[in-house]
Amino acid sequence: QATNDGRLSCYVGTVGFRCRWCRDVDPAQRAEKSAVYPRELERIYHANIRFQRDHVPKCKHIPKDMKERYMHLKNNQGGMSRGRKKYWVTSAMRKGLCDGVDGIVIRNAQQQG
Repeated sequence: QATNDGRLSCYVGTVGFRCRWCRDVDPAQRAEKSAVYPRELERIYHANIRFQRDHVPKCKHIPKDMKERYMHLKNNQGGMSRGRKKYWVTSAMRKGLCDGVDGIVIRNAQQQG
């Protein structure tokens, strides 16, 4: 069952992540990729990369000090990575997430539904 939240289309009951600073802003005022709903656990890593690349630098609602800190950390990684893809998948599974029919779901919610 799909819902539409401005430019965002997602499936009811699926797990995603969104920008905490523009989540309550009119959708027309949000930068792209303000909310991301990966379809599979394997896609969480790349969804986060796209969110950081496409949303964070363009979001006008992130406080200036937070954006400056993010950019400083990003520009001074010195070879550090965001973690291996497998780490993101296993971490999500430990938190109780799993692949569902229409996207990522919380394991207990899927079993009860």
